[in-house]
Order: sequence, then structure tokens, then C-alpha cells
Amino acid sequence: MEGRMATSDRGRRSPFGSARPIALITLAAAIGFTPWVWGAGAPWAQLAFRMLGLTSLFAVSLDQSVRTSTRTVWEARATRALFLFLLASAISAVLSIHRGKSLEAMLNLFAITGLFLAAMTSVRGMGLLRGIAFFEVLVAIPVATLGIVQHFRPELLPVANSYPGRALGPFGQPNRMGGYLTALIPIALCLAFIAQDRALKAGLLIVTFGLTFCLAATYSRGAWLGLAAGLLVLGAAFARWPELAPRPVVLGLAVACVALPFALLLPSVISRVQSRPSSAPAWNLPIDPEREGSGAMHRAIWSGALQAVTRRPVFGWGIGAFREAFDVSKNATMKRLEAEGGRTADQAHEHYLGILAERGVLGLAAFAALTALMLGAAATAMASGTPAMGRVLVAGLAGSVVALLAHGLRAAP
Repeated sequence: MEGRMATSDRGRRSPFGSARPIALITLAAAIGFTPWVWGAGAPWAQLAFRMLGLTSLFAVSLDQSVRTSTRTVWEARATRALFLFLLASAISAVLSIHRGKSLEAMLNLFAITGLFLAAMTSVRGMGLLRGIAFFEVLVAIPVATLGIVQHFRPELLPVANSYPGRALGPFGQPNRMGGYLTALIPIALCLAFIAQDRALKAGLLIVTFGLTFCLAATYSRGAWLGLAAGLLVLGAAFARWPELAPRPVVLGLAVACVALPFALLLPSVISRVQSRPSSAPAWNLPIDPEREGSGAMHRAIWSGALQAVTRRPVFGWGIGAFREAFDVSKNATMKRLEAEGGRTADQAHEHYLGILAERGVLGLAAFAALTALMLGAAATAMASGTPAMGRVLVAGLAGSVVALLAHGLRAAP
């Protein structure tokens, strides 16, 4: 009837047309856009990212409001857990000691939520899932290329950076670069495993070698830990479901592509892993912050963060307000270090401790529930009777998530 909204077998049709393509476009734009501006700190870059994420959130909300199709059990559970995490973050923002920073952090969280929901609700079918995964790997090639060039040409590193000889990429920081790469390598491997064309399979293995070499050149121990965890997930999946495992020749080539970069940089890798304390203190401090920054300095930061947690354990100090929480609780060593060398603890250098300090026990519990549901959905999909190619790709995505979770044990939020 004229004057009424048209209907279809899927429910009411939106007067704005299908919102799903909008969500997919914003998701693809964010995948290609974010690596190059994440470390820029430019206001326009932050605005662009927020606009992409919020547009995606609006599109997904609109699409879900006009559809009558039933969501899967895992989708419903993950959505509820996500909203609980948003609620815990919002409560911490309301009670924050720095509401301005918490408001900005909430905008970023809403933007990330929009992109997460776009991936969860709009990426349907094996073809589209494989296409998005392939696009992610394709976008990472120039990012990794820049990091490799920086490793061999240190003069191309950003001016006044404190990470000589390490691959930073466009992020400007090795842990962020490492986290980006460690999440992509399991996906690249699984794309190579399911590729039917030999040239494409060989190309993806070469890309995996390049991504891994750049990851090794970041010298980010958290990223190395994440890669090991992600590969362990793939190994466990192939051991549990042998029909998913690639042919021995392909598996051997994949192992070589991951192991050879670390072998080529083995002396530097060993030097990075082995802590060698300075024989003399620096800057009139009991630690040398340049050589022991990942050891003694991090332990001092973690100690201050734990002190902050004990003061406001339930709701935290406010999302995005870790600096203010740390300033209240930092010890004498950190005060002297910052007096001599500037700020060192804008973040907790440990993702979960950062969540706990900013959003309290409720926020950390909500994050843990959301993560468990995502991994549970992946395990269910791998155990289902769907085609093997789809299950292998799901294993790669699960490995990517676990790699990021492990990376968070040593990286800032």
C-alpha cells in the first residue's frame, strides 16, 4: 500500500536501502586506512576513524532493526557480552577522574564496536569471509615493506624516535606494529592452506615470510609471544581435526616461512630475549631505562598500576584515564625517572592490567566473557560439518584473536 514502508520476506525494507553494503564499505575502509594513521596522532585521522566506525555502527543498527531473520545463538550471546562491556566502560567514564579523556575514549570504543559488529553481522558466507581476510593480508604488504626498509635503513625511521634498528612501520612504535602483524600471520597461513591455485599459494607463503621477517625485526617480545600462541592454536586445530591439516609439503614450507626470518636475525633475537642489566645506573636512577626498559621499568609501572587498582577496584579510574590513575599511585623510582627523562607511563604496558585500572573488575570480567564467547563460537564452527576450507579459515581467525590476546600480556592497551 502506498504511504507504507514496503515489506519483503526478510522483514521491512529500509527507506534508505540496504545498510549492509555501507557497513562492509566502512569495514574495508577502516582495514586499509587505520594502519597508516594510527600512530600519526593527527586530529583529522582520529576524526576519520571515528566517522568510519560510527557510520558502521549506525548501518549495522539500521540493518538489524529492519530484519526479522533470527540471529544465531552465538551472535546473540556475543552481542549481549559486547553491550555489557560497553556498559562497564560507560560506568567507568561517568565516574572517571578525567571525563574529557574518557569521553574521547568512549567515542573510540563506539567506533571499534561498529566495526566489530559489521564484521560479525555483515560478513556472511565463505566467499565474503575469504575476500575480507585476503584484503587484510593485501593491505598489510606495504605496511610490512615499510617496516623492513626501516630495519635496513635506520635513517628512514621517524626523527627523535627511541627505537633504533627496529621496524616501526607507519605506527611509529614497535609493539603496535608487532601486534598488527602477529594477528595477520595466522590468517595469511590459512589462506595459503586453502588456496587452490599454486601461484596464489606460493604468493601467500612468500607474503607470510615477509610479514614474519618484519615481525621479527620489530623485536617486540609481546608480538613474538602472540605469534607463538596463534600458531599453537593452528597446531591444536589440525591435531584435533586432521582433515583440516594441509599436505605435509605445504605444511613444511609454511613452517620454513615462519622459522627462517627468526633464524636470519637469530643473534639480535637472542640479544633481545636475554636481559643484560647495565653495570652502572643511568640518569641517577637505580635502573638504566634505555637498556632495562622492558624489565625493571615495566615492573615499576606495573607496581604503580596495581596500586591504582587497589584504590578503585570495582569501576576503575575511568576509560582512557590510566595516566591520571598512575600519577596518583606511582612510586619514587618512577617519579625520579619522569623528572629526568619525561613521561614513561601513559599506558600500563600490559593490556589486561590497563583494563583493570581503567574499568575495574567489572570491565575486565566483561572483556573476558566477550573473548570467551568469540573463541567458543570459533570452536563450534571448526567442529561443525561445514566445508573444510571454511573451517580452516575460522581456525586462522581464532589463531589471530589468540595471538592478540597473548600479545596483550606484554603490550600497552
